[in-house]
Amino acid sequence: SLIHVVLQGVGAYATALLAKHLGVPVPLSILLAACVAAVIAYVLSFPLFRLKAFSFLIGSFAAGEAIRLSWKYFDGLFGGSQGISLIPSIPDLGPIGFFSAVNFYYLVVIVATISLLILYRLEHSRIGLIFHAIHWHDNLAASTGINVRYYRTLAFVVASFFAGLTG
Repeated sequence: SLIHVVLQGVGAYATALLAKHLGVPVPLSILLAACVAAVIAYVLSFPLFRLKAFSFLIGSFAAGEAIRLSWKYFDGLFGGSQGISLIPSIPDLGPIGFFSAVNFYYLVVIVATISLLILYRLEHSRIGLIFHAIHWHDNLAASTGINVRYYRTLAFVVASFFAGLTG
């Protein structure tokens, strides 16, 4: 899928808009923005999963371009080429301030580690085995009673959630 880079941008813009215009605390706005990216992926899964192989690749690219061009069209809300300015920062945790690059680095390492642990557990669960079965032989997986469309959508939404989280 070529849309995940755009879904990172969805996560970034949604975080900034939620924190700046709606006053949502930044840590909560980061999680909500990841959910926004997942919801967009869920909506886009309906037309995209009608496509196969190279057509899916081109379709995901086109959907990403449509989202990117909508940011350009609504440049008053998204800041145009300058982006959104004066975004609130992550609040300090007692003596730990996240304006420091070192403290922010450790925060990112903690979030990345938690994300990787969640994805590791998902991959080594029953759902992960189904993902592998669909990846290698989707027709065989479907013949055993696995709902291939459901699990493809689930994989796309989970991946988009984490793409939005990185934004």
